[in-house]
Amino acid sequence: MKMMLLDRAIDEGPGGALARPRAGKQCLRGCPVKRTCPIPAEQRGLGALDSQEAADAEAARFVVVDALRQEQRDALKAMHEETGYAPKVGDGREMRWRDRPSGKGREFGVWEPEVVDEQARRDAEVVEAMRLQAEINERERMPA
Repeated sequence: MKMMLLDRAIDEGPGGALARPRAGKQCLRGCPVKRTCPIPAEQRGLGALDSQEAADAEAARFVVVDALRQEQRDALKAMHEETGYAPKVGDGREMRWRDRPSGKGREFGVWEPEVVDEQARRDAEVVEAMRLQAEINERERMPA
């Protein structure tokens, strides 16, 4: 497979699609021109960490960002639990609880909005109100 790609790259020449630099894991291990790469280090994706020093700096940054992420997630979760409002993330999705697909528990995260059948919701409210009223009526009929 690699030989076929090499043949194709040679046939296409320097202006071909295979000759264009592309970021990825190969930046870390297989790049023959790592020191003169035209792709900036911060855009190399999985191959951006090319030294122990770069890995140490990224690990330190990760710890801070991860702590901030957890703090923000906890604040959003608390707000959602207190108010029922599902904060919008700007692309149509929202942060909220949802039942796990396995049916075992629930999870908080970024999901597509729930489709709410307004008529079904109103019907459920009426049924619940009728149930509560029946309980009240039953208690009133019981002798003290």
